[in-house]
Amino acid sequence: MVKAALNWTQVPDKAICKVEASSKLPKKISSQSNNEVEVEISSTSCVGTPDEINYLEHVELTLDIDYTLRGALDIYLFSPAGTVSMMLSRRDRDYSSIGFKNWTFSSVHFWGEKPTGKWKVLVRDLTDTDYEGAINSMKLTLHGTKLKPEHMPNGKKTYNYEDLMERAIDKTPEFEEENPSINNIVHDELENLRSVKKKVVLNWADLIGKEFQRSPSKMNGFMEDPHYGLNVEDNYLNDYSNMYSEY
Repeated sequence: MVKAALNWTQVPDKAICKVEASSKLPKKISSQSNNEVEVEISSTSCVGTPDEINYLEHVELTLDIDYTLRGALDIYLFSPAGTVSMMLSRRDRDYSSIGFKNWTFSSVHFWGEKPTGKWKVLVRDLTDTDYEGAINSMKLTLHGTKLKPEHMPNGKKTYNYEDLMERAIDKTPEFEEENPSINNIVHDELENLRSVKKKVVLNWADLIGKEFQRSPSKMNGFMEDPHYGLNVEDNYLNDYSNMYSEY
């Protein structure tokens, strides 16, 4: 390592370029309507200035969002080259109603890309419950170099076995995988119910009531079928006890 360090070629001087959103803000977002909001950020890469960047190292996204249930939101960043990075996923246990007050998220998914062009930020709430808020401000901080790094003489560096990894990786974009499952939807409905009723713990009436509202046929069978005795009811409750044991 010492011998290698004697002849080590450093990367060019680092530059930092800050870019504000080009879309008009604030923009409203709601789980009931307008639940997927895009914000555009047009970048010139600070060309012609000391902070000009042609080769990215990493990207920071700083945003200010008001929202009644912060954990319901997921956020994705799309680069001009088409690369997508999940900046934030939905979080079932994030009950905060404060939102994001100038929070900064970072990603290295855009390593080596040229940052000039139109960036896009997707903010969404797929819970189908009753949350709302607004995107107030947004900016990108680009970190990289103006000059080409020594390790990229012919463009983006290819690593050993990278082709094998590409074949093994699921090509489905993360933002298409994030549609909540039925269980997550029930979970979100129950969280909303707990918030409205200001309960720390939900009882069985809450749990079963929500499921019957979702599946009226179960309610009819439960009321009309003479074989729906105590044992069946107990099993039904046990299923939900396992699913929502944290409550």
